[in-house]
Amino acid sequence: MLFIRRFILSFSLILLSNLSFSQDIIIKKSNDTIFCKIIEISDSLISYTSNNNYDDSIDTKHIQNIKIIYAKEAIYNFTNISHNNTYFINTGLGTQIGGTGLRTTIGYKNSGLLITYGFLGDGSYSIGGQLSMYNMYLSYSYGTLISYSLSIGSNNYRGTLDGNIFGIGAIFPISNNKRFTFSFGFNYGIADDISVGGIHLSIGVNFFGINKENEKLKFVL
Repeated sequence: MLFIRRFILSFSLILLSNLSFSQDIIIKKSNDTIFCKIIEISDSLISYTSNNNYDDSIDTKHIQNIKIIYAKEAIYNFTNISHNNTYFINTGLGTQIGGTGLRTTIGYKNSGLLITYGFLGDGSYSIGGQLSMYNMYLSYSYGTLISYSLSIGSNNYRGTLDGNIFGIGAIFPISNNKRFTFSFGFNYGIADDISVGGIHLSIGVNFFGINKENEKLKFVL
């Protein structure tokens, strides 16, 4: 069945190409059409000069945003290209139980190892894990709940109280390439008879390790 579908697709694309103009045509996944002259097709980018550019300037588009290219010598179908993240790191700066600090998730998408560091007193920390589905997340970590400083007579005492920290919240991309994110949620910490809660807000940046499954179908005319 897969062979038959590809054969029908290839025949249809070749027929459409022969009926089209002699110029190259790029069809994006949004179904926008670009009439142009293809300069180069690499593994990740397409370089071309658009018919709307009177100065012959070269534009580029990412292949992951392209559906089909009708070039003079061939038709390129990019609908089967997928990108799998082999690793994912999100690190953000914002508010936590330990005051303002850094929050980092290492794993797959927004799930994995969770590490935080707060700039409160002598510094606060927590380490645990986070499970994310769609935009929502649940987290558990163990670390600093409060930092204290006491003066008794001529003696000063500083320290921290550690405990279990539970969190729930959501993470949303704020850029088209999902590089930058905004997250918010609620953290609740428990240690002995003391409990403390706090709102989590942060702006983060994502780092991806991408494994391309590139099945580019090329039909030579």
